[in-house]
Amino acid sequence: MKVQEAIKMQDVNKEAIKIFNSDLSGEREKKKQLESGFLTLQKSLTVDSEEFQKSQSELTCLYEEIQSLPRAEGRNQFLKAYDLLQRENSELEAKVLKFSQELEQLKHFTVGDKTANLLTSESLCEDLVSKVPILEIKILNLNEERKALCSELGESKQKEIPEESVKAGTLTREGQKDSQQNPDVKGGEQQLAAESEEAVRLGEELSPQSQSCGNSSDDSSTQVGAADMGSG
Repeated sequence: MKVQEAIKMQDVNKEAIKIFNSDLSGEREKKKQLESGFLTLQKSLTVDSEEFQKSQSELTCLYEEIQSLPRAEGRNQFLKAYDLLQRENSELEAKVLKFSQELEQLKHFTVGDKTANLLTSESLCEDLVSKVPILEIKILNLNEERKALCSELGESKQKEIPEESVKAGTLTREGQKDSQQNPDVKGGEQQLAAESEEAVRLGEELSPQSQSCGNSSDDSSTQVGAADMGSG
């Protein structure tokens, strides 16, 4: 029994070691991915910083050129270009600030499940935030469609009752009009009904006569049979 228990414990330990090795491999892969993402983000930040510095120098040169222009027309044109570059510069500055903050966050988080969960949560959050305007538009469209359908339904219900009453009145008037305009047809219908009643009455009168005729023929045949038997 002890040998079997020892073998069982050994198998359990082997399974535990396999699980630990698998978890360790997963952690190493996560670490590689995080390092790769960190390097990519750092390169992007460097490029944006260089563009930001370049934009700053261009803005400075442009502003100096604007100040040196003698004519107002040329100055207005350059002022528009200056405003455009200023807006682009502000966007770049915000981007650089965002990347810097993300880099600082990555520096303070340890490699492992926490970092992976953080990246996943940020990705899900960005997806949800991007879907909010689309969902709002869909909700507004659905509300508009619902209102339109309710309005159409109310109008159709209001029209149904007058239309039915109009149809009933029209049919009644048409029937009256036809009966007034076609007296021959009405008279023919009355004559046909009278003839039908007469035929029924005659049929009822003929029924007892046919029964009496049948009875008399039966009696006569009985009498003839009796006479034949007497003569025999």
